[in-house]
Amino acid sequence: MDILIFISTTNNPNLNIQTPEDYPDKFTSTNANIAPPAESMNNISVGATAYNFEETRFDGLAPTKDFPALYSRKFHYNYKDIDLFNAQTGNKYLTKPDILMPGGDYQECFRHGMFIAKDEGDCCLEVLSANLTQRTVKGMGTSYAAPLAANLAVKIVKAYPNINMQSIKALIINASKPIKTGDLFNSNKLLSRIMGYGLPKTEFLLTSDDNSATILVEDEIYPDYIKTFPLYLPEYLNHSLKNNGLLHINATLCFKFKPKQDNQLLYCPLHVTFAIGKNLPLDVFHSEIKTDKNGRTRNVNVPDGINGNSTKGIQIGGNSPGWAQDYYYKQKIVSNTQKISFCIARDKLIDENNCIKLAINAAYHKLLSPAEQIPYEDAAIAVSMVIRIEQKPLKDENLNSLYNELILINDLVALSELEIDAELEN
Repeated sequence: MDILIFISTTNNPNLNIQTPEDYPDKFTSTNANIAPPAESMNNISVGATAYNFEETRFDGLAPTKDFPALYSRKFHYNYKDIDLFNAQTGNKYLTKPDILMPGGDYQECFRHGMFIAKDEGDCCLEVLSANLTQRTVKGMGTSYAAPLAANLAVKIVKAYPNINMQSIKALIINASKPIKTGDLFNSNKLLSRIMGYGLPKTEFLLTSDDNSATILVEDEIYPDYIKTFPLYLPEYLNHSLKNNGLLHINATLCFKFKPKQDNQLLYCPLHVTFAIGKNLPLDVFHSEIKTDKNGRTRNVNVPDGINGNSTKGIQIGGNSPGWAQDYYYKQKIVSNTQKISFCIARDKLIDENNCIKLAINAAYHKLLSPAEQIPYEDAAIAVSMVIRIEQKPLKDENLNSLYNELILINDLVALSELEIDAELEN
């Protein structure tokens, strides 16, 4: 069944706000941890910002309306806890909530010289009242933020009724931007646990223009397979006056899975990840003679293509991540949602003959026993991948339409469903 549920993080009911300085300190409390079922990986979890859609003077607890609201909850995995999480066990792609949406804020006020944080003040959201004697009421909470996120999904479905629900999730996350809070939170890890992928920007959600295009890949893959897709980029870019940062890419992968509920490490029993990298063949090797520490020599196959290659071997630029999610360590909880952002320089594009490769790789979690793999063997994994490509020329430089050129040189339609023959390797 193709369903996507929007779940609020719920509100932190134990704030006991004493002074305005309680923001953001109250976020660090364990009471602020996300509440079930908002940790669901198959669905989309929504926290709240302090925004209330009004342009009046703001005197809420948050420094500005765009900051996370103090009642919104954070992810319960604390990657700063070095006793539980380290380079082997932590996963930066595993986070909740997924996004934030406006939910209003407390109102700062004083009565008889004492500080009071009102939950029905001007900083709250104005909503229709269920009380027939009132037209509207002021309120706040993640319960208001979650329906606003669902409204984004409704707009996508209205525009593109045939895409699947994980594609909608990927589109929303890919259009989200981190909230800039300066050094207020003192820890980017804490902030990412509060805001997830940030606030969706509706202008990036449904539209493309001359300088940008959004591509949606919907496909299926089985465990122990890898697929690649070529994406051709227009040659006019080779003559741009700008080199570094000519193209900016945001890409998000989402997939749905059947959870394994008796083991937290195996809750997501499937490792599906992606890479956007060099124009390499899928499965090419060369032979080398290697000498071990005992002086014995042997022939080994060294990968020259994408399959089996190192992250460095497939990276198309210095800040491109290679494979989005690491799969080396058994103890790591893998994520079914991954997002990457990076730039491609003009010279790198020329080096790859104006073609980059999208690769999707599927495997079982390394702790899954052969017997536990059986229920997943013949079940195709539906994968949704969103790539937004933006050209960033110099200030006074005019380039051709990236959107139109991508359609001309690739097999793309509408919201850019990519329909090209994929290489496939077991």
